[in-house]
Amino acid sequence: MQGIFSEFIRHFRTLIADIFTRKKAYLGLIAGIVTGLIICALLVSGFYELLEELNEEELAGFDDSIAIPIHLLRNSRLTEVMLVITWMGDQTAYIIFSLALFVFFYIRYRSLIFPLQTSVVLLFAGGLNRWLKGLIARPRPSAEHLVEAGSMSFPSGHAMSSIAFFGFLIYLVWRLVSTPWLRWLLSFLLVFLTLAIGFSRVYLGVHYPSDVLAGYAAGGACLAIFISVYVFVRYRYVRKGKAAVNLKGKGRSSGA
Repeated sequence: MQGIFSEFIRHFRTLIADIFTRKKAYLGLIAGIVTGLIICALLVSGFYELLEELNEEELAGFDDSIAIPIHLLRNSRLTEVMLVITWMGDQTAYIIFSLALFVFFYIRYRSLIFPLQTSVVLLFAGGLNRWLKGLIARPRPSAEHLVEAGSMSFPSGHAMSSIAFFGFLIYLVWRLVSTPWLRWLLSFLLVFLTLAIGFSRVYLGVHYPSDVLAGYAAGGACLAIFISVYVFVRYRYVRKGKAAVNLKGKGRSSGA
């Protein structure tokens, strides 16, 4: 018993010493995780408010005020563009995008960890979306559908998956791209694509605007959680790697 207590004290002292010697790194880690959790909580709260208004049948006016003006924009050329954009938020497109990411990261970095992380975020968001749709069971809009759509309507799977997938790519861009103008350009394009996918679902008549907003909220919450987890795991991995290097260095010096 005394040996276990002594071991605990030793580890506790090591942790305290590590915190004081690397307080900036720890503060950055804690700030990042807390920020991610706060963002997640705000998005979950927004989703819950939309769901409450849906249950109380208070979303009709809001949805009509946005959907009707968007439907008035319909024309043959714009419809063709919207069909392409909505396809970019479809399962087939994500399979193509994911394969391209695996190839790119293997050639560029000889590592598959980032595309694997992106795929996990996407799969989790997709699975959660199916569960929420089945649980809430909101029918599709009665407006004319310009594209086929199955399952239920709330929340939008395209919106939820797009913010999870392309949002995580934005996170990777800010981690890996060192050129400022390229970082901003790629981020802008990914944000624009995410918003365009949501817009296309309303334009094509297969979702209410509130479906899209709920999809962004739920997908954004998933994204915030996974980024927080990955930041913590990466920090621990880097710390262990540095500790192992330090131990090796001490071993060599003591042997000399």
